[in-house]
Amino acid sequence: MKKLLFVLVLFVGYYVVDGQSQNLQGSYYDTGYFFHPTGPRSLNAIKQITQISTNTYQLAIGDLPISNYSFQFDIDATNHLVNWIPLGSQTPATPASNFMTLDNPGGFTYTAPILPGTAPYIQSIYNNTYDSATHTFWLHYGYGVGSSGQNGFTRQIYEKYTLVMPPHITSFSPTTGTTGTLVTITGNHFSNVTQASIRTWLADSFYVESDTVVKVVVGGGTSGKIFLYSSYGNDSMGTFTFIPPVNNQWQYVGNPGFGAPTAYAFTISKNNIPYVVFRDSATKKAVVQRFIGGLWQNVGSNASLGKVGFVNIAVDMNERVFIGFNDSLYNGKVTVRRFEGSSWVTFGLPGFANSPSLGGEPKIAVDASDVPYIAVMDTIGGFNELFVYQFNGSSWVKLGSASAGNPNFNFAFTLNNNTPYVVFPDQTYNNQATVMRYDGNIWMPVANPGFTNANNGVFYTAIKIDKNGYPIIAFEDDDGFERLSAYKFDGTNWNTIG
Repeated sequence: MKKLLFVLVLFVGYYVVDGQSQNLQGSYYDTGYFFHPTGPRSLNAIKQITQISTNTYQLAIGDLPISNYSFQFDIDATNHLVNWIPLGSQTPATPASNFMTLDNPGGFTYTAPILPGTAPYIQSIYNNTYDSATHTFWLHYGYGVGSSGQNGFTRQIYEKYTLVMPPHITSFSPTTGTTGTLVTITGNHFSNVTQASIRTWLADSFYVESDTVVKVVVGGGTSGKIFLYSSYGNDSMGTFTFIPPVNNQWQYVGNPGFGAPTAYAFTISKNNIPYVVFRDSATKKAVVQRFIGGLWQNVGSNASLGKVGFVNIAVDMNERVFIGFNDSLYNGKVTVRRFEGSSWVTFGLPGFANSPSLGGEPKIAVDASDVPYIAVMDTIGGFNELFVYQFNGSSWVKLGSASAGNPNFNFAFTLNNNTPYVVFPDQTYNNQATVMRYDGNIWMPVANPGFTNANNGVFYTAIKIDKNGYPIIAFEDDDGFERLSAYKFDGTNWNTIG
């Protein structure tokens, strides 16, 4: 009697849904191929799996949800998909035993990039099962429409469905702050976050630090909820209390006098986080700090292994910090280091480029694709040359010579997306300004070299690119009064600004 009962339990258990399974409905990322007599169609979409009843789910066929082709299925105790039923106003012919198939019929008349029955579109992988560990469905099915050709199946579909979850906020800190406050949001499923905000405004800068941490920089406005948005859903938690800043006054960003620099550089990341790097007056080593939560805090330790000369800083689109400096361990040559989440590491070979100590501050920048560049000055045979190096994934590559004439030392460097620009006092033209642009192969002057009209040449040059892609330069015009002058390029000519 005990044996019979045990057999009955096993027999019944095979046909019921796994009692340990969760509700499997939700948003899934669908990939694979729909093999159709007219040609193969790649699948790449977010689709919904809807729970109809316990262990019964509904799903659109292939890439036909707008045509109302769908079906439902059950999941048995072994996580196999069974009991397939076509649904909708335009269902395929009643499938009976041929809607789902374990066969690979092939025989299509077109040349497919990957034919049914060949890797990776083989039944042993797309085996009509659900993997509860990865929340993934693997589907392979075929059905006939019209002619019963192609071995009875005129359509073959291979699909992989992977569950994607909307963001879920569990906490955030601090709960009050003013413009510039960095709010840390914790939770899960943050990898697909496309926008974060405080209140309903979408103007606050943010960055996804990990699947469990998003950071938001407070802009202006009023108090309200914290919001996270993704293609798979949204979440919110409140309330963040906004404290308006004091208007019409200069305010300290953190405590004044927080470092002891003898050389320094400053930048603001795309997420509105201020960073500073400086040579510490006591150790002569590089120190990097950022303004977080109302305080200037160190970004790791040992930013440089030895003493540094001039030092510069840049932050990429993923909030990774780079510094470039004259490295005393390599006779003042240039070394670049990057902060890797918990420690500083040397980026490429150390001491890879010369840079004279006299005004030879290296200038580092990162393009829109997170590729770092660094510009350095070198003196070769008594003649100055300006060089820009690009990191190619494994080493620093020199992009030719960025100076047409004989540049003076106080040059400036910037990037417009992936295009490097430099400006420098050109000794060939009595130290008037020359701007050069790298076109991917060679350096080209932007209009005429030496185009400025400074009394004694230009000093302390600076360059930025406006939103239309036109460069603007500024410099000290040392005529005894140390005036500040600026020029803007209009696409053809350089024109003074005011």
